[in-house]
Amino acid sequence: MKKNRLSEPLLQYLRANLIESYRKQHGVASNNYLRNLLVSVPVNAEFEKHIIKTGITTVSTLLETRYATSLQNDLELLDQNDLGWRAYLAVTHRTA
Repeated sequence: MKKNRLSEPLLQYLRANLIESYRKQHGVASNNYLRNLLVSVPVNAEFEKHIIKTGITTVSTLLETRYATSLQNDLELLDQNDLGWRAYLAVTHRTA
């Protein structure tokens, strides 16, 4: 994943894992267009909104669980004069 860019492999992974549950939830029998959903490319705007919401939730949860401090806390750490070089590198890596 890169800053300010969508990760197409992540979106494809989410599509592949959520396509069947989305079809079941929204009733394939009554919606013919749901049969045409693809893993490789966006086809349906509502499905893509679901995929992007799921991706945002997943990444946000990972960030919250992986990094114990908030961005604001990290920026305050960088303002400290007594921060060791290893801690400085770690915090700048987290905030980049």
